[in-house]
Amino acid sequence: MPSDQKTQQINTGLGSKKARFIKIFAQNYGKLPEGHPGAGRSAWLFVDEIGVE
Repeated sequence: MPSDQKTQQINTGLGSKKARFIKIFAQNYGKLPEGHPGAGRSAWLFVDEIGVE
């Protein structure tokens, strides 16, 4: 899902449920459009600061 934002924060509530593991799915932008460095190639996806409380 392309966005003009450089960062995106997603909050979700699970109530009082407990878990040993979480699974995160993230999808990159896809192919870079013309006019961008690396046009026609797949975009990189960097993920940082995943917090679980």
